[in-house]
Amino acid sequence: MIGAVVMAAASMIAVVTAASGAAPLDGVAEDAAPAPLLRTIQNDQLTKTQVTRITARIFVRQMRDRLRHIPSPGPSDYRMAAHSFRLARKFIPDDPELLRKEIEAWSAAGAAQEALEATRRLIRLDPEDTVAQLRYITAQIDEQQTVDERLATAERFLGPAGRRLDPSVRSRIAFDAALLARESGDEDRFQELLQLSTSLDVTNKQAATLFATYYFDRVESPRDRVDLLMNVVLADPLDVSALENVARELVRLGAFTGAMRFYDRLSDIMGKTRDSLSTDQLTEYLICTWNAHGYQDMLDVVSELDRARRAPYLRDRIAQRLDDIDPGPYLEPIHTLRTEEVRLCALVGLGSDAEGVAFNGLPQEAYESFARPADAPNLPLATVIALRRSLRSIEVALMGIEGDAFREQIKQAGEDFNKLYAEFRLHRVWVRLLA
Repeated sequence: MIGAVVMAAASMIAVVTAASGAAPLDGVAEDAAPAPLLRTIQNDQLTKTQVTRITARIFVRQMRDRLRHIPSPGPSDYRMAAHSFRLARKFIPDDPELLRKEIEAWSAAGAAQEALEATRRLIRLDPEDTVAQLRYITAQIDEQQTVDERLATAERFLGPAGRRLDPSVRSRIAFDAALLARESGDEDRFQELLQLSTSLDVTNKQAATLFATYYFDRVESPRDRVDLLMNVVLADPLDVSALENVARELVRLGAFTGAMRFYDRLSDIMGKTRDSLSTDQLTEYLICTWNAHGYQDMLDVVSELDRARRAPYLRDRIAQRLDDIDPGPYLEPIHTLRTEEVRLCALVGLGSDAEGVAFNGLPQEAYESFARPADAPNLPLATVIALRRSLRSIEVALMGIEGDAFREQIKQAGEDFNKLYAEFRLHRVWVRLLA
């Protein structure tokens, strides 16, 4: 079947090629064309080559369309495609993209040897193709039977024999060799090869991540630990996990301004507002803002979050009143416990100066829902609101009225709900004593 398709394709290309050399252009009759012009066209090898290349590309496109229309292509389908691409390549020998398609087809067909041969030809055609270089070298390493033989083959490419290879290719070879050394129990060689891998190519994310994981607990200098995490960020600046790891380490070291920059970058990449950050991320961001710019900036951030959550709630209440529906008692939308707790701690620390520094723009009915405790008449209203919001946050989590997602965020704190509630009851006593 494959042979018949290939022969038919070859015949088609041959016929078109012959026609391009024997027939006049644009359908002009032979006896109507001047003899010198006709001979020029017939002997124009450039025209024949162009027609042949165009025909071969049409043939390649048809084969790709055939594959796309097969719901689940099998090895035989890919093998037929590979033979077709190889045939077309005879007429377009200098097209590296066509050769790459052939390699993909051989690989999908499970023909490793044919794929390796095509890869070798691609390296000759395009010496700058690092993917082909790495594929070919990796295949040579995998052909070895023992770990020691594989390690020796890999190190051969890391020595003078591989000096002309691209540094990114050598970096990945060094990384694979490091894993082989670790597998064989040679810890010293593992460290050497891992360091070589990271030094050859800073964008090798696998090497940078393993390097940071291996050495993070082995270094004592805080700056060295941050540098290890920064190497992962340099390898992939869009990795949100890497950015968050650096931010958390900076928070632990007290570098709050630097940590804020990484959290801002994380938010930009994720396309999220601060309100959609995770509970832990938002809590650390608020703590960074507090320490870097003062309590007022931190309270302003939380107030902005309040307004974002309050706006749709107020719109719904207005719509209900317009429809002569009683919206019921006002329930101020609240945040998770950690967010409310950060604001409460700031207001408690301010003492009597807490009045007027938070909850700007709160509707009057919201103030009415937060009654001042009879046993703490001098307690600033802002602190009363923050405390009641914190207590309600725990009650909401206990009752689950905000849904499973809200409850799960509270659970992630790793503490018992009842214990937290008791702590806030004690906290209330503490606030009353400070009043």
